[in-house]
Amino acid sequence: MADNRKVRIGALAVAVWAALCFLPGIGNVPLFDRDETRFGEAGREMLVRHDYLVPYFNGTPRLHKPIAFYYLLAAAYKSFGVNEFAARLPSALAGMGTCVLVFYLARRMFSLWPAALAGVVTATNLQHMVIARAATVDSVQLLLVMVCFIQLWRLYTGERQWDAYLLLYGGIALGTLTKGPVVLGVVLLAVAVITAMDRSWAMLRRLHLVPGLLASMAPVALWFFLANHRTGGLLVTELLGHQMLGPAVGEAFEGHGGPFIYYLALLPVSFFPWTAVLPFSVWRLWKAPEARHTRTFLVAWAVAPFLMFSFLKTKLPHYTLPGYPALAIMVGFALEQAIRQKEAILGHWTGKLGFGLFAFVALAVAGAFCVYPFATEFGHYAPEFLAVAALMMAMVAFALIDLLRRRNALLALDLSLGATIVVLTVWVAVLSACGAELPAGRMRAGFADVLRADDRVLSLRYNEPSVVFYAGRDVKFVRSWQDVADEVSTTRKFICLAESRRLADMPAELQRELEVVKAVSAFQLSTRQWVGFSFLRPREGPNPPNGG
Repeated sequence: MADNRKVRIGALAVAVWAALCFLPGIGNVPLFDRDETRFGEAGREMLVRHDYLVPYFNGTPRLHKPIAFYYLLAAAYKSFGVNEFAARLPSALAGMGTCVLVFYLARRMFSLWPAALAGVVTATNLQHMVIARAATVDSVQLLLVMVCFIQLWRLYTGERQWDAYLLLYGGIALGTLTKGPVVLGVVLLAVAVITAMDRSWAMLRRLHLVPGLLASMAPVALWFFLANHRTGGLLVTELLGHQMLGPAVGEAFEGHGGPFIYYLALLPVSFFPWTAVLPFSVWRLWKAPEARHTRTFLVAWAVAPFLMFSFLKTKLPHYTLPGYPALAIMVGFALEQAIRQKEAILGHWTGKLGFGLFAFVALAVAGAFCVYPFATEFGHYAPEFLAVAALMMAMVAFALIDLLRRRNALLALDLSLGATIVVLTVWVAVLSACGAELPAGRMRAGFADVLRADDRVLSLRYNEPSVVFYAGRDVKFVRSWQDVADEVSTTRKFICLAESRRLADMPAELQRELEVVKAVSAFQLSTRQWVGFSFLRPREGPNPPNGG
C-alpha cells in the first residue's frame, strides 16, 4: 500500500512538472504558419460545419491527415472558444499524459526513482517541449505510441491479459486515424528489431498480428471508405498518394529534405539538454547485466523511428519523436545508477562526448540569441534574448561543476530546471512579445479591429493560412486588383487584405472605391524583413469622389 502511494505521488509530481513545461503562455502567442493555423482552422470548421467525417480548410476538404485530431480541437473550441489556448490544449494535455505513461512504464522496468527521472526527462527534452506546445498532431501521436509500447512491454515480459491486446491494437487504430501509419510502422519495426536481437520468434508469436491488425484496421477502413466516397475519391489521391507515399518515394515535401544521417546529426539539439548524459546512459544500460531484456526492448524502440524515417525523402525534426521516450527511460536508469554509486560520468569517454555535444549546442544557441535581435531589428527585445543566452551559458557552467564534483543528483536537477526555465523564458518573454509582430499576430489584431460579422474577406496575393484562421471565416484568395474590382461590383461588405506595397499598383478607379481602414507592419521570419499590410474596405456610399 505504501509503495502504491509513492507511485501515485511520483506520477502526480511528473504531471505537475510536465504541466509547468507545457501549459504556461500557450494562449499568448499567435498560431504559427503554416501547420498550426491549418490544423487550428480545420478544427474550427469542423465545429462550424458539424461535419465529423471530412475535415475542411477554407471550405475545401483538408485531406493531409486523418480525422481524429480534429475531434480534439473541436472539443477544445467547444469548451474554451476558438483561440490559441484551445488550439494548443490537446497537445499540452497529451504531452502531460505521455510523461506520466513514461513514468509508469519505467516503474515497471526499474524502480521509483529511475521512473521519476525518466518522466522529467521526457517533459524537459527540447523536441517534446516544442511539440507539446504546438497545435499539431504529433503530441497526440506520441501519447498513442506510449500506449502501444506499454502493452508491447507487457507482452514481451510474458503477460497475456486481454486488455493488453485491446490497448495495443486500439492504440494502433487511433494512431492511424490520427496521423496515418506512423504508430503502426514504428511498432512493427521495433518488434522486428527485438526479434533480430533476441534471435527468437517468440515476440512475434505472442502478438497475434494477423487478427490484431485486421481488428485495428477495421475502423480505419470504415472511415477511409466513407470519407473517400464523400470526397469523390480525393482521399486516395491526397492522403495515400501525396501525404504517405510522396515522402517515401517522391520529392521532399515542401523542400523538407536531408541526408540519411539527418536525424542522428540533429539528436544533440532535439534531445537537449539531456544530450549531456545520453551517450553515457546508452553505454551504462548496455553494460548492465541485470537489464538485458530491458536493454533489448528500449534499444529496439529507440532505433525504430530513426531507421524508419531516415529512408524517407521528406525529413522534419519531429519525425523521430516516437523514439524519445525510450531514450528518456535510458537516461532515467543511468542517472539513478550514477547518483546511487557516485559515478564519475566525465571519467568515461561517453560522458565527455555527451557533455561536449551539450556544451556546443548550448553555446551555439546562446550566441544566436545574442546576435539575432540586433541582426533583425528586434533590438528593443534584446534584454529578453540576452536573458535566454545567459541562462544557456549558466546551464553549461552548472553542469560542468556538477560533473566534476560527481554531484549527479544536482546535475539532474540543474538540467531539468534549466531546460524548464529556458523554455518558459523563450515562450512567455520572447515569443509572447515578438509573436505580436509576426504576420499571424498582425492578422489577429487587424481582423479583430476591422472585421464585421457580415463581412466577406479577400486576400490579395497573400496566401498564408493564418489569414483564414484569424478571419474566422472562408477567405477568397485573389490574384489581381481586377478580382477585387469584380467583388466591389457584387458587394460592398468585405475587407480586402493586401501587402501595402501593392497599393501603388491599384487602378485609379478602384482607389476611389476603397479606403485603408488599418495598416500594420509585420516581421517575416523567412525573409528577415519587415512587410506592411493594409486592410481595405469599400467607401461608404456609391462611388465617392477621389479622396472623399
